[in-house]
Amino acid sequence: MLVLTRSRGEDVLIQFGGRQVTVRFCGLRDGRIRLGFIAPRDIRIRRAECPPREHIPLPAPLPTLPASE
Repeated sequence: MLVLTRSRGEDVLIQFGGRQVTVRFCGLRDGRIRLGFIAPRDIRIRRAECPPREHIPLPAPLPTLPASE
């Protein structure tokens, strides 16, 4: 296990297979840590104590706009 110390607003980057998940320490509230996650839409993020919900399909990806010149 890797244990890191972060301050509010600081990120941890998890990179795998050319993809990235950003975990942001958002702060403390009532003795609980608040985390924010930025990840591709097809990566499921869930709390460990919650069983996976395989029957719920992932949302369709958003259409991409052509690059403006």
